[in-house]
Amino acid sequence: MPHLVRFMLAHAGIGFALATLFVAAILLANPAGIGALLLREGLFPVALLWFFSGLTFGGAQMGIAVMLLDQRDMDRPVRPSGRPVRALALARAPARRR
Repeated sequence: MPHLVRFMLAHAGIGFALATLFVAAILLANPAGIGALLLREGLFPVALLWFFSGLTFGGAQMGIAVMLLDQRDMDRPVRPSGRPVRALALARAPARRR
């Protein structure tokens, strides 16, 4: 899997983990009776709250992670093996025969 795809999925997972903590805190703290109302209505409203909170927190986490990337890391080309490519190797082109 490409490095950037893994990067985005990892940060989306962090956002969904934060959403799990957020929903658990709402259910346990029961502010203004919302936790009891959600649990009384069944699991579906809790799942919806978790999913949409996860989308929000995951999107925010991915955005923060992308904005905090170091530009120098993105400028260096990397081989599939993970080793950086030297600049001189990129400048050389094979000679064409006519």
